[in-house]
Amino acid sequence: MKIRHLVVWLALVLLLVSCGSLRQPARPVSQYLPEYETPAFGARTQLPEGVAVDRFAVSPAFDTQAMVYREAPGGWADYPYHHWRARPGEMVSDYLARDLAASGWFALAAWPDLPNRARFRLSGILREFYENDGPGAWEAVLTLDLVLTDQESRNLTDRVLFQQTYHAVFPAGEKTPQAVARAMGQCLMNLSGQVGADVYEAVSLRLASSSP
Repeated sequence: MKIRHLVVWLALVLLLVSCGSLRQPARPVSQYLPEYETPAFGARTQLPEGVAVDRFAVSPAFDTQAMVYREAPGGWADYPYHHWRARPGEMVSDYLARDLAASGWFALAAWPDLPNRARFRLSGILREFYENDGPGAWEAVLTLDLVLTDQESRNLTDRVLFQQTYHAVFPAGEKTPQAVARAMGQCLMNLSGQVGADVYEAVSLRLASSSP
């Protein structure tokens, strides 16, 4: 009889412990954006055509809202409680579209899912978007393959204006996800200015060559 009472008592204790653990609040997930100030593009003559920015594809290893980090060659993981606010491809394309519109260099700069008549289209794939944990410091790494096309070109071989890889690395300063998010913003800001200048030059050359 005593053994039976002991078993019942242990079962009751285990039930109370499990119920107590279920009542514990789940750890909140922190969310981040690679925020940065719009680059100073400078004054240029506005081109009479528009540019649409596609939603970029993303390499499978980085197509997640969880922040991905690399500890050593071949050693990859992601944070369970530190996430990006949106998927990396959406964030990067949104920021580039915002910056092209803010430059004032084009008659129109917008996302392709919005009503527009942009002649030129910027598409691509986000190859790398991660935190690199080096032995001395952490850094943000961003690699983007972009293609600019002329939608009015009837000749497929002439449709592509350029195909370019953009790569940026920026130190985080601190070994925290918050610092990595700020560093990723700096990576994107540095690439955005270069992308804007390259798009402007390519569109200018195409308009000059196609003018009567």
